[in-house]
Formats: sequence, C-alpha cells, structure tokens
Amino acid sequence: MDLILWKEEHDLGIPALDAQHQYVTEITNRLFENFKKDFSQEDIDGLLDKLGAAFKEHMETEEKMMADAGYEGLEEHHETHLAYAKRLQTIKTTYDRLLDPEVAASMLTFLREIWVYHITVTD
Repeated sequence: MDLILWKEEHDLGIPALDAQHQYVTEITNRLFENFKKDFSQEDIDGLLDKLGAAFKEHMETEEKMMADAGYEGLEEHHETHLAYAKRLQTIKTTYDRLLDPEVAASMLTFLREIWVYHITVTD
C-alpha cells in the first residue's frame, strides 16, 4: 500500500516539476514500504539519501523557476522548503539513532501530509 497516492490533480502542468514531484512521491512510498517490512538499514539509508537528494534538486529547480519569473513569495516558499528538508534530516537522524522502523514510518506519515500540501497548495 502506498503512503501517497499520485493523482492527476497533483500535476502542475510543468513537466520538470511534475517529474520531480512524482519521483519524490515514489521514493517516499518505497521508503514507507521498507520501514513496514524488515529491510536492511543499508536499504533504508540508501532510500533516505535518494529522497534527500531528490528533494534538494526539486527545491533548487523550483526556486530558480520562481526567481526567473519574479515570484514575490519566493522567500516564504524557500522557508517551507527548508522546513521540509529539516524534517527529512530529523527522520534520518532518528532512524540512525533508534533503528526503529515504526518511529520512522510514523514520521513519514507526517511528512506525507507536508508533501501533499506542498504539491496541491503551495506549488
């Protein structure tokens, strides 16, 4: 079962951002499944690293597009990106420290709410 169901309404109509949104969603779903199963720490670490890198690329792409378009809400949007990135880091740190998939899976559930809000409202 997926943590985040991708819906057509999540598409912005901007191919680069839509592809990034879908990729971050896919990695988040794979991570959630890995936390629910008993996969190795190495597998989960790899997915957490991929998720962090994918989100970083998304932030940079989106913020550059916004800056190029002269978007007035760029600073505020940047702050939401930073909060999301911080939450990702908290998940990784917590998992590394506790090695408790249940804790990390519950944190991912919270992250899902932030991500879906980001795609459907702030973008």
